[in-house]
Amino acid sequence: LAEVLAALGRFDEAIGHYEGLLALNPDDNQGNRYLLLEALLDAGRYEAAGALLGRFEDDGSAEWMYCRALLAFRSEGDTPAARAALSEAIRGNPHVARFIIDPDSAPDGDPSFVTFGSPDEAVGASDLLGPAFEEVAGALDWLTREAARVKGPRSRKGARRGRQTRH
Repeated sequence: LAEVLAALGRFDEAIGHYEGLLALNPDDNQGNRYLLLEALLDAGRYEAAGALLGRFEDDGSAEWMYCRALLAFRSEGDTPAARAALSEAIRGNPHVARFIIDPDSAPDGDPSFVTFGSPDEAVGASDLLGPAFEEVAGALDWLTREAARVKGPRSRKGARRGRQTRH
């Protein structure tokens, strides 16, 4: 129901259902937090998105890392802290930046299984965050500059391998 409501643009209703699902399953082994994050961003509720990131602060997914960076840029601008957050995200999965900057470069399809740091993970993350990077003034240019500056993936300490997708 929440996914249908979000698809219909009824974000506040969808958000209420996603929050209800998280209340029933606070550890969120189902991945509803990713769908909630998308609905919050689509609704322009950036402060609530930041609170959700804090609630699952140990999440090492590309969605969480890039969203942290985006929210830092949105609130602070191009600061050393925002650049550090984006650099960490890019090193964690550089494919996300590439797919947000050039959506046509993303592979087609929706994988049923993804690995941290992989193009498969990046497809979902770029789908979720691409519109938000486009909406926040200057964020897409900032991402483009930083992606050109930051080199190389790194392993993510504590990241769970083989996380299932949100779908």
